[in-house]
Amino acid sequence: MYKILRDNIVIPDLEDLDLFQYLSLIPNLVIYYSDVLLRYYPSEKSLQNCLQYLESDQYFEDLVDENLIVQRYRLQALYYRRQANLAAADQAWIRYIQAFKPAKQENYTLEKLSHVSAYPSSQVLSNMAQIYSQINETNTEVLLLSGNSNETCFHYQCTDCCTKDFPTLSLVEYLHIINNAPRELLEIFSKRAKMIQEEYKQRYNSSLEIIDQTVHPRGFENPQNFRFRCPFLGDDNLCQVYEWRPLICRAFGLAAHSEESIQSCGYFLTQYHYSSSNRYEMPVLDLAPIVALLGGANKYQAKSSPRYSNMKQPVGTAVAWLLEEIQ
Repeated sequence: MYKILRDNIVIPDLEDLDLFQYLSLIPNLVIYYSDVLLRYYPSEKSLQNCLQYLESDQYFEDLVDENLIVQRYRLQALYYRRQANLAAADQAWIRYIQAFKPAKQENYTLEKLSHVSAYPSSQVLSNMAQIYSQINETNTEVLLLSGNSNETCFHYQCTDCCTKDFPTLSLVEYLHIINNAPRELLEIFSKRAKMIQEEYKQRYNSSLEIIDQTVHPRGFENPQNFRFRCPFLGDDNLCQVYEWRPLICRAFGLAAHSEESIQSCGYFLTQYHYSSSNRYEMPVLDLAPIVALLGGANKYQAKSSPRYSNMKQPVGTAVAWLLEEIQ
């Protein structure tokens, strides 16, 4: 269902060409040229240039395809999101989803976005804050392009990811948390983890353990698919490690690692479906370079630790890590 829009595509410098002058010859340019400018050249000049055409009915009189014509509302919404005018963006977006008629079954193209600096494996841990900041910036761009809301979980009052499961972390991700979280918080997390581990033992007569991901299959860190409230979640249902939360929490809903799947849920996928362009593109965070960067750092940290030196990729649930004596 998905295909990859390949990385490192060279976009020609179209900002100064003013292709709008050819609208009488190619009326569709009002949509396609505006789309390129708003996506890849969001300067103030480009934004204002696009808006004057997108808001004028005369440039849409010669268009026939209704699903192409209504793209003007999607692009107006993108313009206003880039201007941080969320009220106007929402109005344009509502007009778009009311008018756009997406196909019931359609192949989507994943437009994979990524911007993460390369660091030697030995320096990743000390630069995790910068790496996470770059991921956040890319997520912001994904939200802008896709029209998905960053308030999705709050809007639907969904806490399933946090209250019926707990994240799988690598060693390097866990080290970043314990290097930054206050000691008193870590003690609270450990108490919660002990309670969860006890219940797990009573149910399954075994424990949640740290495993080597290169040896065991995916999911083996939680072989019973045990569901419980995340130990990092406070009594107010707010994440207490939000600033240092791992990649799986940071990327869910907006990310893809391959062309076969997107890490998301029905709430995000529904938004993707109704707010996609007529070309059925899905802007997503490209996990592959991030996973490769963190994987190299995880291997380095394991090799540097007597406790995990026999593992290439130590991973585990938050519960298992919190009960390890590496604080």
